[in-house]
Amino acid sequence: MLFLVVDDDALSRELLTLLLDLEGYAVEAVASGEEAISRMASSSDSPDVILADIQMPGIAGDALARALRPSMPPGTLLFAMSGSRPEADATRCFDGFLLKPFKITELQSMISEGKALAGGRKDPVTETSVAESAIPSAAAARAPGKRAHGKPDAAQSDGILDEEIYSKLSDLMPVEQLGQMYAMCIEDSRQRITRMKTLAAAGDDAAFRSEAHAVKGGCGMIGAKEIYGLAEAAENDGIACGKPTKTAAKPGKTGAGTSGVTAALDRLSLACDRLERILVARTRA
Repeated sequence: MLFLVVDDDALSRELLTLLLDLEGYAVEAVASGEEAISRMASSSDSPDVILADIQMPGIAGDALARALRPSMPPGTLLFAMSGSRPEADATRCFDGFLLKPFKITELQSMISEGKALAGGRKDPVTETSVAESAIPSAAAARAPGKRAHGKPDAAQSDGILDEEIYSKLSDLMPVEQLGQMYAMCIEDSRQRITRMKTLAAAGDDAAFRSEAHAVKGGCGMIGAKEIYGLAEAAENDGIACGKPTKTAAKPGKTGAGTSGVTAALDRLSLACDRLERILVARTRA
């Protein structure tokens, strides 16, 4: 089964490609709706499933779905995905919607349902019962050359790392690759936090929320719970994040200015540091 992943965020593309590859699927990835349209028009090898993020610059959402449909074979399924729940009209022309971070089992179930509704043959691979997790269970057979990790210290990572996701990822890849994946996500988050500080100072609320959305999407896929939660709050509140509520603010004060958002972003940076320390300790164990 061939997947085409369409996402403007490089980290999200890489993580989703990796997770699908670990499941045994063939995966191609493009960075925009325009690239997806070009790929579909120029290639004779049509994907079985297209996963398209609906919050991208350029052509996206239902406009992208309408543009892709003419070049899609009848059996190809087109799913929308996003880190935030969209308006209903934004996904009307898709075959389904997945809220990031989603479980691969959710995707597999959606594929089976889509094939059934279309009257197509259900693919045995998509009907395979995998653990209720983002990836196959710890009971799944390990590929040659991959080794298990020690039992995580749940108390140490409580509220910081989703141990179920971490354990299952560690069952699927060598410790070096696992470490590289988390390090890539943490570094990407730090770079975006730096940009968010600049955007907050410039008063660019839309771009600030977009960066927070990207942090949330990448960290959610690997179970970085604390970073995900703080990024979600920053996306929801925009450059007003960290400001006191009306009841907490002093009389006559309208808000905390840039100090509030700076404090919120500092907490996000500290969350990156905490996750990094936990991961470093585990690789040394």
